Amino acid sequence: MAKTKSKSDFELWPEIITAVKNHFGLYALLALVLLAMVTGLAIGTTGTARVLLVVGAFIAFIILVVAITYSLSKQASPNPPTDVIPLASRDEYIQKQIDLLVAARKQVCFILNKIHRATPERTDAIRIDRAIAEAARRGVQIRLIVGATDDCLPAAIELSRIANTEVRFDPSLAFADVNYLSADESTLVVGIRKVLPDPHAYEVSKEWYHILSSTMVSAMNSVFIQRWDAPSTSTLEQMLRRSIPRIVSGNGRESVSRQLGLSLAEVDYYTQSGPFIVVLMGRPGSGKTTVARSVVSSLSNAGISAVHYSDFEWFSKLFLTAGNDKFERTLDGGFYVTDKSQFENATNYLADCVEKSGREITLVVLEMAREKYAEALRILKDRGVSIDLAVYIDVDYETAALRNTWRKQVDGGHFVSEKEMQTTFATDDARDIERRLGPLFFKLQNPDTRHDDQKVMAGRVLSQFRTALATKWLNHK
Repeated sequence: MAKTKSKSDFELWPEIITAVKNHFGLYALLALVLLAMVTGLAIGTTGTARVLLVVGAFIAFIILVVAITYSLSKQASPNPPTDVIPLASRDEYIQKQIDLLVAARKQVCFILNKIHRATPERTDAIRIDRAIAEAARRGVQIRLIVGATDDCLPAAIELSRIANTEVRFDPSLAFADVNYLSADESTLVVGIRKVLPDPHAYEVSKEWYHILSSTMVSAMNSVFIQRWDAPSTSTLEQMLRRSIPRIVSGNGRESVSRQLGLSLAEVDYYTQSGPFIVVLMGRPGSGKTTVARSVVSSLSNAGISAVHYSDFEWFSKLFLTAGNDKFERTLDGGFYVTDKSQFENATNYLADCVEKSGREITLVVLEMAREKYAEALRILKDRGVSIDLAVYIDVDYETAALRNTWRKQVDGGHFVSEKEMQTTFATDDARDIERRLGPLFFKLQNPDTRHDDQKVMAGRVLSQFRTALATKWLNHK
C-alpha cells in the first residue's frame, strides 16, 4: 500500500483557522460556559490568585479550541485514498501488467491505442507476449481492443496465433489518451499519454497508475464492454478484408506477406474477398425484414456501409406478371408458387445482388424463407457467395401465420397466402443446417415484434456475427 504524507502543524494552522470560522457558534457557547465557571470561582478569591485563575482558564480555553478544531480539521481532510497508486516509471508499469497477467485466473482485457509485434528491439512486447501466452495456456480469456490503424495488424495477427487472443479494432482509440489492462474485473493498470494529431504517430505513456478501487474498475469494464459490442468496432477478419486489398495495391503482395506474417495464399484470399455475407432465414412473419433493416441502420449510423436484399422483391415482380403459369392467385389475396424451381431462381437473384455489390459495401444481408435451406445455401456457394453467418429467426408456425395475417391487414405488404404458408413453410431443415454450419449458425428467438425488441435482436445478430468471424479466423489460421 502507498504511504500517505502527514501534514505538519504549520500546514494545519490555515485549516484550524477555517474550522474556527466555520464552528464559531460552538466555540462561543463553550467560551460562555467556561467563563461562567471561572466567574463563579473567582468570586471567592482575591488578588494574585484571582489573576492566575483567569489566565489559566483562558489558556485552557485556547487549548480546548485548538484540540477540537484539530480533530474537526482531520475529519474534514481525510488521508488521500490508497486504492489509486502511482507507478514511478514505465518499467514499473510494464512489470505491473505482467504481474496481473501472471495472477489472472479468468479474464484479462486490454484497451490500447497501439500494439507492436515482439521484436528484438521491443523487449517489453516480448515480455508481455510471453505473459499473455502463458495466461492463455492456463485458460484465461484474453481480449484486446486497439486503434483501427494498419500498423496494429502485425501484432494483432501475432497475438491471435500465439494465444488465440481475440482482437477488435476501434477507430476512436487511435486518438485515445488512456491505455489500460483489467484483470479478473478486480484491478486495473492505467497509462496516460499525450494525444497526437496523427493517428499513426506513437507516443509512449508518461503517467501510470495501479487502481484497486472497485468503483473505478467496474466503470472501466463497462466502457470496455460498450466498445467491444459497438457496431463501429471491427474484428481482425473484418480489418484484414478491409485493409489488405488497399495495402497490396500500394506495396505488392510479397511485401504485405512479410510485413503481416501471412502466407501469400492468405494475402490472396483477403485481396479477393468480397463483402461479408449474413443470411437471415425463417418463416414469413418471423421478423426477418425488421431485423435486417435494423442491422443495416445500426451499421450505417456507425459509418459502415451495409445493404439488405430480400428474395421477396423477386417474387413480387414475378407475381405482377399477368398470365404467368409459375404461380396461381389465391382467394385470400395472395399467391401460391406452383413451379418450385422458382425458389432456385430467387436464390440466384440474391447471388446476382451480391455480385453487383461494389467493394465499398462492407456487409450484405440476404433474406430468404425456404422449406429447404440446404439447397439455397448450395446454390449460393456454387455462385461463389461465401456465408459468414447464417441467422435463423425461430418462430413457431402458429405465431408466424398470425403475424402474416396481421401485416396483410396493416399494409398488405409481404403477405404470403395461407396455402403457401401451410404447404411450403410449415416445416424446414433448419436443424440440419445448424449441424452442418456449426459456429457459423445462430438461432435467434423472436417472441415479440415491438421496435425496441427488434433493435435488441439486431444487436445480438451483430454480436454473433463478430463472434463467428473470430471463430472463422482462428479456424482459418
